[in-house]
Amino acid sequence: MNDPYFAELTSKFTALTLEEQARQVKEWIETRPHNEEIIPLGKHCRAADYVDNLNPKYFELLSRAYNDSYNQNQIAEFCSRLRDLALMDSIHNKNAAALPLSICFGSLAAYHVPLDDTGSMRGETISMFARTLRTQWQKTRTNELLDETIEYFRKAIIYGARDGKYRGVHFLDLSEQLRERYVMNHSPADFEEASRCFELSLRVNPAGTPIISLSSANLKEEKNKFDGFGTLQVLNEYIDTLFEALRVTPKDFNHFDYRESLSSVYWHLGHALMRRFSLTKAKSDYQSAAGAFQDAKEAPQHGEGDKLWICLGLGRLMLTEYDLNGRIETAEEAERRLKEALEVRPDSKDVMEWLGELYRLQALHTGSRTTLTQATGLLDRCVEGSDGPPKYFLLTKAAYAHAHLYELLGEKKNIDRAIELLFQASLDSTHSREDKLAGKCKLAHSLVLRFEHAEDEEDLDRALSIIEEAEKADLEGSAVSNCYRIHGMVLNARYQVRRVMTDLQLAIEYYQKVVTIPDSGADRYSAHNDLGNAYLSHYRATGDTQSLLKSAKTYDTALQSFRSSLWKDNKSTECMLLRGLGNTQFYQFETSQRLSDIDLAIACYQRCYDDTALDHIIRVSRAGSLAHALQKRFALTKQIEDAQKSQTVLLEVLDYGFPLAPRAISDLHNDLGSAYLRCYVSSDQRVPLEYLDHAAEHYQKALASGCKIPSYIRTATVNLSTVYRHKASHTRKIQDILPAVKHFIQVLQNISFQERQDPQYEITLWNMAQLVFVYFDVAESRPIQGMLNIVMKFVPSFAQFKTLPRDWIVQTYMRLALLQFREASQPAEALRLVQAAAEEIPGSILLRSLNRTEQLRVIRNLNNVPKMGIVFSLMAGESALSALKLFEASRSVLWDNILANKLDEQTSSMLHEFSELESRFETLRQALSKYENVDVVIDPSSVGVLRQGEQFGQAISYNQILDEIRSKPGLQDFLRLPRDSASLQKYANEGPIIIVNGAPIRSDAIIIRTDGVFSVSLPLFTYSMYEKIRTKQAQALADIAADLERSDCLLTEVLKDLWDVVAEPILDFLGYQGEEGANGTLPRIWWLMTGWIGNLPIHAAGDHEAVLKTGAPLSVIDRAVSSYIGNIRALDYLRSRQIPRLEEGLSQGHEKRALLVKMPTTPDMPEGDLPAAEREAETVRSMCEKAGFQSKALDKPKTPTVLRLVKGAGLVHFACHGISSEGDPLESMLRLADWKSRPLSIGELLKTNDLSCQLVYLSACETALNKLRPLEDEGLHVAGGFQMAGVVNVVASLWRVDDAVSVDVATAFYSGLVGPGGFDFTRSALSLRNTISDLGTKGVKAVLWASYIHLGP
Repeated sequence: MNDPYFAELTSKFTALTLEEQARQVKEWIETRPHNEEIIPLGKHCRAADYVDNLNPKYFELLSRAYNDSYNQNQIAEFCSRLRDLALMDSIHNKNAAALPLSICFGSLAAYHVPLDDTGSMRGETISMFARTLRTQWQKTRTNELLDETIEYFRKAIIYGARDGKYRGVHFLDLSEQLRERYVMNHSPADFEEASRCFELSLRVNPAGTPIISLSSANLKEEKNKFDGFGTLQVLNEYIDTLFEALRVTPKDFNHFDYRESLSSVYWHLGHALMRRFSLTKAKSDYQSAAGAFQDAKEAPQHGEGDKLWICLGLGRLMLTEYDLNGRIETAEEAERRLKEALEVRPDSKDVMEWLGELYRLQALHTGSRTTLTQATGLLDRCVEGSDGPPKYFLLTKAAYAHAHLYELLGEKKNIDRAIELLFQASLDSTHSREDKLAGKCKLAHSLVLRFEHAEDEEDLDRALSIIEEAEKADLEGSAVSNCYRIHGMVLNARYQVRRVMTDLQLAIEYYQKVVTIPDSGADRYSAHNDLGNAYLSHYRATGDTQSLLKSAKTYDTALQSFRSSLWKDNKSTECMLLRGLGNTQFYQFETSQRLSDIDLAIACYQRCYDDTALDHIIRVSRAGSLAHALQKRFALTKQIEDAQKSQTVLLEVLDYGFPLAPRAISDLHNDLGSAYLRCYVSSDQRVPLEYLDHAAEHYQKALASGCKIPSYIRTATVNLSTVYRHKASHTRKIQDILPAVKHFIQVLQNISFQERQDPQYEITLWNMAQLVFVYFDVAESRPIQGMLNIVMKFVPSFAQFKTLPRDWIVQTYMRLALLQFREASQPAEALRLVQAAAEEIPGSILLRSLNRTEQLRVIRNLNNVPKMGIVFSLMAGESALSALKLFEASRSVLWDNILANKLDEQTSSMLHEFSELESRFETLRQALSKYENVDVVIDPSSVGVLRQGEQFGQAISYNQILDEIRSKPGLQDFLRLPRDSASLQKYANEGPIIIVNGAPIRSDAIIIRTDGVFSVSLPLFTYSMYEKIRTKQAQALADIAADLERSDCLLTEVLKDLWDVVAEPILDFLGYQGEEGANGTLPRIWWLMTGWIGNLPIHAAGDHEAVLKTGAPLSVIDRAVSSYIGNIRALDYLRSRQIPRLEEGLSQGHEKRALLVKMPTTPDMPEGDLPAAEREAETVRSMCEKAGFQSKALDKPKTPTVLRLVKGAGLVHFACHGISSEGDPLESMLRLADWKSRPLSIGELLKTNDLSCQLVYLSACETALNKLRPLEDEGLHVAGGFQMAGVVNVVASLWRVDDAVSVDVATAFYSGLVGPGGFDFTRSALSLRNTISDLGTKGVKAVLWASYIHLGP
């Protein structure tokens, strides 16, 4: 170009004005030799404004092209060089202006190339112009430009030399562009022409087989897709074609002749194999793909482009492997490969797309906010920087990343963006049916997510419409499971709002289909989680324990599979499933009230909370679960640390600054309000009233959250009403109850009481009843009978409640019964409610799933039922028999449970007629027995959750099968007291059984005799009299050590009061006036230890001063021989075990052994030593040996030793300290050498089965005392513990015994047992009665002998 000629030419041309230069260029274009048939008039360089639109700086270049020395061919060559320079500038420098310039120069080259010169490159020149146009089309994707490109490729073939070197390439170019148009319109003509071109290309240039076969395979793949062939079938043909092409690659193949190289063919093969692997999961495909990519790396390459695609292919291969194994090192290798590709071409959108996808997967597995933000940044950059409309897969990847970012951060803009991208992707018609289905599923899922944030039900309706449309396609493989899962999610979300049960049932069906589809995809753990959640919802709606157990099993199946998978280090998935397991325990606790259930739930929730990143929005819902469970445990245990921790956790997530959805805000403030409310309620109002104000503030914030879901609004409203209710209960002001009524009316106006599956239906009715109770307590006037009537209208629904703890329902029945009596004067209606309460008690206690402590905790809430059953039965005019049946059906539940485990032959034989029922009952009974006395390990990683669930379900089934058994002819009294009078009377064959029932409304005695069941009114045994007696007795016992005289004086008054108001009226009714019977002894009577009389010495009641003065029979001791029992059926059971003389039982395995336990000194005992214990034990040992017993004395033994030896003894005597626990009766104990580490407590005794002892003598303090009033009906004292373990006769004390007197009592007692052949244990009650009677006659203070009682037959 530095030629002097060109210099002179340029100088002359540049001397012209721009206008003159433009005119000159136009003249050259029109006058120099050209081809009008190549470039039509009006197009490109022949357009009227062509030169006008040309940048003048290029005029100088054109002046050189059109110099006089150049012929037509040289002009075309010069323009071609200008074309190529501009094209390279466009590609390598991203110069947007260079591509139109390249088209300009390319059109000039094609216009001037000679068509009649055999040496010209006319075909190549026209082809290169077409390629330049194709580059422009790849950016614009316009149909017009595509058609034009095809036309110029045709001209390259038409005008090109038939023997030209690149003629085969020209056919290939045309076929490629025809394929592009076929993809858009699927014209058969385009397919046929493209196919012919491929054939001609191969015929003209067989050396190009690999490249031509690749392009041909691409065309056939598209045709097969359009014709409806399955994806796998299409891929198989494509892969086979490429394998064959590479097998027959000619030796003279030169990749420089093509735009593609062998490396590129290998890359396409690897890519196709990866696609097939995604469908088949065949390891061979993955390995072949890896091999193909390696071959691509080693094969001859066509410049940096090939290197780029090889690095990208290897990176995608590693990405796929990472998606399968989750190993960090695999992700790092994938990142390294992709970054190598970026080094080749830093602005490559393809590489950035897959690097963004890698970061998205990493964030999905690690929960990293930073990594996910990187992913969305890269993918958004690719979308926004796309040349032309973004590709389908790019749009969906970016959408998935934004949807995941929403799930991580909760920012609505991200889910809006995801939905926008997915809608945009749905408009792309160029992709496979499977891809489109996947996009529709993700779109439906994203709409569900946005609904959860914005609560616009239109999103749900759109999601359902989309997924239903998607399912109309012929689904296969993972597409089936994906569609079904999303369909289930949409239905489940709609159920949560509308509470239509069919939605939930259908959701479960869809989820069940998903988890049963083999290889249902990488989301299989999420699918199991969805199914578990749906089962939980079903349980909450129906109370079906099978749904609860299915839920736990579903979570556990997924969790166990996950923990053995390659993804086991993924905390996010593990936390998701652990939370599900925690939910099963939480909702199980709602019914069972087992501490172990809520402990397990908290352990699961705590693990999830701790393992969740601080900036992950799911931490909010996990904090809510943990806080709610902590509050539940606080309400149970009153451990203030739980309440405090609950508040701390909730405030942490509220203060973090998450962009929370309205429902999340509502949830958090509801939970915070409940934390304050529970603190107030559980503290028995010992915390300030301001706690209620704090609770109200948070409930109001929940209502102001903007949440539109009715169930959330109702929850906050009911909670706010509850706050005002408690405030009114505290202040006793009517103005404080009115806001509660106002808010509750709002709830009643909106809740559908017909929608019984909604758990809120139940809790709302329960809260309504509580509100009525407080209103009655607070209101000075009674214009509120209408409110009581409203509650009574819904009482029939209570029995069908499934999700509320049954003891809540029992308490509600009992409070309504009192209201019906006090306010409506309807004892019959009150009785009906008490009967309903009694029916609920088995479900309230679930004895077979609770440990003893939990059983007692529930029982203490039900202690009002037995006594009120008698009260309202008699007041309603029912018989004493009816009152007795109701009384026995609702008390002494521990004894009933123990007796159910000790089926005698007669009871078992009752079931023989119903063999199937018998088998089911025995299977359940045996299954449940294995859980007894097993400690629960609170470990969220153990199978304890499933065991808890199975036990809970079996306990409910046990109660249900009992009901079924009792519905059969002749079995109505199976495992309970007979209902007919004749059967009941057999219990009184040896003497009357007396139940003293004291209540504030009235007091009565129910007496079972051989001639019937009777009631005796005790009008003087009022509540004030009971309190007077109890107070005096407490003072008397407190003064024993300090002031024995005063103590005895007070107790003597107690005994006289008991005689006057209780004992004498009963004995007079029985006609017992002190006369001995035909056998020379006084009549036997049995006192049922119940209610008010439970700890009172009714056996010693009497006017003992008058007895000493006059000798008149003015005491129980003078008129009868007393024993105590805890349960009527227990009396029958103990009688069946009684052996008068052990010689008679030797053949049955009973041994004539006596065990003597003495503790003259006890470690760390503030009450001091027992010096008389040595003498007492020696005296008893001597008497036992005289009676023929082998005796063994234990001096200061430990509990395990005693428990081991007591099992082989026929008689056991304890001389030691005893204590009755004031907090937990199960901790009442005998204090042996290891009493601090392992006491011989009631709890320990209840773990001991079938003791064969005929007599246990407890010469120890308080061994027949239960200090916890609400549990006085349960016979929970050390003596009762021995009897529940199988001991027939027990001698024990109601209070502290004197060390010295105890020796005299024991000596006299054992002397009284002696009969022909040794001890006669049937004389136990008589011997004890004679012993204490003699002490009284001798003037021994009553407080020293009245403590001793006999329990047993």
